[in-house]
Amino acid sequence: MFIQFFKSKTLILIVALFIIAVFLWIDIFINKLAPFSSEKSMPFFNFIYSFFGNFKWIIVITAFGLLFFQTIILNNLATDHELPSKNTYLPALVYIVLMSSSVNAFPIHPVLFSNFFLLLALNIIFELYGKSESFVDILNISLLISLASLFYFPCIFFLLLFWIAFIIYRMFSLREWIISIVGIILPYFFLAIYYFWNDKLLNRIQDYQKLLINLKHFSLKISTYQIVLYSVIGAILLIAFYSLMTRTRDKAIKNRKFNSIIFWFLILGIVSIALSSNYSSFHFGIAFIPASILISNYFVQVKRKWFAEVLFLILLGVVIYGTFF
Repeated sequence: MFIQFFKSKTLILIVALFIIAVFLWIDIFINKLAPFSSEKSMPFFNFIYSFFGNFKWIIVITAFGLLFFQTIILNNLATDHELPSKNTYLPALVYIVLMSSSVNAFPIHPVLFSNFFLLLALNIIFELYGKSESFVDILNISLLISLASLFYFPCIFFLLLFWIAFIIYRMFSLREWIISIVGIILPYFFLAIYYFWNDKLLNRIQDYQKLLINLKHFSLKISTYQIVLYSVIGAILLIAFYSLMTRTRDKAIKNRKFNSIIFWFLILGIVSIALSSNYSSFHFGIAFIPASILISNYFVQVKRKWFAEVLFLILLGVVIYGTFF
């Protein structure tokens, strides 16, 4: 039903995606928003939220617009780089469902903004393949990762993804590695100047120090719904991984490298929760980028279409239950 319908890529499916997204967000459109507790380590998000935090409809429309825009970006990224191998809107469908799984808690959150920059960075990382001396692209990627971390600090972990991509692509030029570090530091340098000018630099340094201290006291507290949700997502991902590994030899070298990057993106998206001072349900939105690509890739390739439909319906059912009950 859903899988077969979204396996093609026609404009009418964008309308269908919009309707599904509205349905999953209907509770947010109708009911009162839960208060959002921000952290000092997300200065760009705090700046935006300070202006619009008291205006429900601006928050909801902005959050919904960001999500839907990212859905299109993610889908184009996946299909343009043949992840999956066919033109389809399945990556968009899976991303909308996954990202809507925690919308009841906070419709707008820093990960919504940081994911936009991570998607742009991931696209340029893929485009780096086969290029030589791509210094401008390398600087742009590291700047995008740095900007993402200014909305949500755990995204700083994705500098590691960039370096892993260097190794996968066999890019061992010292200049390229130095440029990637400069790109990460540059936005923080200008932010430090702003804080220094406003006599806030020491306080902000202490805030970031607290994040590192919290690594020693990290604990994960999740609800029963989240345990069920992440168990379902994890089970589907394991099936997708197994299917991907059995088909690895049939893939071109380029696709193997891209799949390796997606795998590490998922790992870092999960591990980076350790840098979040307070666990929030929106954190795994970072990992939903690679998860959407991997799951949709499996749904395209699987021969037993009924099995893919059952897996997706289970996932959708869990998300709907968490949204409305």
